[in-house]
Amino acid sequence: MRRFRVFGPDCYVSADSQERYALLVRKAAPHGPGAGRAGPPPPRPPRGFRRLPPPEERALADKGPLRAELRAFTAAVRSGGPAPVTGQDGARAVTLAHRIRAAMTTW
Repeated sequence: MRRFRVFGPDCYVSADSQERYALLVRKAAPHGPGAGRAGPPPPRPPRGFRRLPPPEERALADKGPLRAELRAFTAAVRSGGPAPVTGQDGARAVTLAHRIRAAMTTW
């Protein structure tokens, strides 16, 4: 599973790069005059979720991010050119991950 989730003030996104699928849930728009919906009404959801709009399902591009990363690295090694991501970039990412994890345990 290669999934990540993003929670924002007005939406939630769940993306799975292995399955190339994303789900977007937006905060409901204000209700009032002129805020009606076209088409038949959707089935009634449970009480706590009645104001949420329907989630949007999206297909992600079929580029295989891990495969593309490995191809770019292999091409850099074969050509002697620079790698798209350096060792220093990787070290900074690991350091940031450790900082995030430490912040989560103290929060």
